[in-house]
Amino acid sequence: MKIKISEETVVFKLSEVEMERLLADRCLKMKIHIGKSHFGIAIDLNTYKELPDYKESLLRFLADQAEPCLMLHTTPEEIQKLVDMGKDRNGLSFRSGSVECRLQVDVRNDSRSRNKPQ
Repeated sequence: MKIKISEETVVFKLSEVEMERLLADRCLKMKIHIGKSHFGIAIDLNTYKELPDYKESLLRFLADQAEPCLMLHTTPEEIQKLVDMGKDRNGLSFRSGSVECRLQVDVRNDSRSRNKPQ
């Protein structure tokens, strides 16, 4: 998983294997090490059930945990849309407050075919 963070945008770029693993395991995590510290990055397909307002804040920074974490909350249905769209550079896009979030599959190593627009 690759993460690109700018002032108004956060992009999560997955490999095809990571996308499939996310759909199967319902959670994808990684650690970013900076010096002696680290923080987590996660995409979680389970917590939306526990967070009735998850649609208003899909992206959250959880700083009050033992391991600070940037977490994207979404549903299995949204990830299935990503699977079904085929090879597509744009992926899914949505807003979380003032931040645009994008969830993409790295097209360079994506074996899926491109779906033609309908």
